[in-house]
Amino acid sequence: MAGRFQPQEELLPQPPANNLLGSILVTIFCCPPFGLVAIIYGLQVGSKFKKGDEDGAQHAADMSEKWMYAGVGVAILIFIIRFGFFLVGYFFGSKGVPSTAGR
Repeated sequence: MAGRFQPQEELLPQPPANNLLGSILVTIFCCPPFGLVAIIYGLQVGSKFKKGDEDGAQHAADMSEKWMYAGVGVAILIFIIRFGFFLVGYFFGSKGVPSTAGR
């Protein structure tokens, strides 16, 4: 097929990922304030892209992703702190001390 001209299909630009599923999961299971901000930014992606604002859509997608990961990070940090308090209470708590409440 040498010498034959085959036109390439023009690819239309695709909108960036809006991260809505991850944002909703973060809102339900991890950290609702961070998840709600991520949802708000995620919802802006499609409307900005349809208006032709590709830079704005990419910025909203990036912000949605950052807030989503920040919510996961805060949830992990809270879990680690709570687990640390549990361990401290378990190992250094008042084990074996008789109660004087019934006397």
